[in-house]
Amino acid sequence: MSASYSMSELQAKHSVYGIYSNRSVAETAIAQLKNGGFAPSDVSIVIPNKAAQPIDPANPAVDNAEMGALAGGLVGWIAGMGAMAIPGFGAAIAGGPIAWAVLSVGALTGAGGLIGGLLGLGIPEKESQHFHGRLHKGDILLSVHCKDADGMTKAKEALVHTGAEDVYAQHAVNTHQAGA
Repeated sequence: MSASYSMSELQAKHSVYGIYSNRSVAETAIAQLKNGGFAPSDVSIVIPNKAAQPIDPANPAVDNAEMGALAGGLVGWIAGMGAMAIPGFGAAIAGGPIAWAVLSVGALTGAGGLIGGLLGLGIPEKESQHFHGRLHKGDILLSVHCKDADGMTKAKEALVHTGAEDVYAQHAVNTHQAGA
């Protein structure tokens, strides 16, 4: 993963999450976000890869070829795309802040894997569990991390317009303390 994010950067952004049960529809959403001016580093995706063999760090060529075949096109536009093994979940293709959170924050929180990464991003446990369950069914999680409420509204409209299910919007965490 080439992109990295600090927790304060991620928590200082508004975020919108949605589930897609069809990859081509998720790619339509990505195209709409791209055309709407969102940066690749602000869009995240997790695509379960039930057919993939466990990722073999000793043979990155196979993993890179498989990732390229699965992530190509618009999905490949997302920053930091890569194949990964998510603890307690299995093989997936992921990119953007969610991939970073799964790899970093999930391990640091002790919750591990996808749920830990989502919790680390500030998503409540109920929604994190729900997204995890949908991904286990083979659905795709797409999220957009926005600098302001206007961007969040625009992202939410794009996800809803393209048929995202279980859309969840999260307002930025206020990182400033009163009287500080």
